[in-house]
Amino acid sequence: MIRFLTFLLILVTTPVLSALSASDPYIMNAADKADVARVEAYLNSIGTMQARFVQVSSTGDMAEGEFFLSRPGDLRIDYDPPVPVLIVTSGLFLVYVDEELEQSTHIPISSTPVGVLVDDIIKLSGGDLQIIGVDRGSSTLRVGLAQTEDPYAGTITLAFSDAPLTLRQWTVRDSQGVVTDFALLNPRFDIDIDPEKFRYVQEPKPADARRDHKQTP
Repeated sequence: MIRFLTFLLILVTTPVLSALSASDPYIMNAADKADVARVEAYLNSIGTMQARFVQVSSTGDMAEGEFFLSRPGDLRIDYDPPVPVLIVTSGLFLVYVDEELEQSTHIPISSTPVGVLVDDIIKLSGGDLQIIGVDRGSSTLRVGLAQTEDPYAGTITLAFSDAPLTLRQWTVRDSQGVVTDFALLNPRFDIDIDPEKFRYVQEPKPADARRDHKQTP
């Protein structure tokens, strides 16, 4: 099974972005600032998105499934069997559902790196997030991010194809160094998605009949 914290904390496996240093913060040049502004405008322009995904972790875990996004606020990740996991937003929380154990865990979206994708207004620097690196290839762009208040808690890198700018992957490195890539396959944008996809209501467990059974001698 994919570990929950492995998903919630995702950085690029190739060493294109230097390690974060509190004493030597990343200073953006004019080209970096222009690219970050492009990325912010692009992410804020996304209404809905659906894609297949492949998730690979440095621990050896691998999974596939379906990803849904409806901005602002809504996200759903359905894992294919045999991984019995559903991740969905619910209000201010990200809900991790273990369907095999019939258990759910609620975590504030704001405390998870993936929260950047569902913000009302996505801002990659100057607020809760700080830029830790910008890397450009011939047709790719990567932007590395960390939490401003706790930069060592974990980092996330958003990876895009360029011309046109399109989100293709995000990667998280957690505070223990575990790295997980989450790659989007054939993403489709601005499509109709049933709002019920993003509604999660925990079903009440059946009452244990034995509790109501009156013991007789």
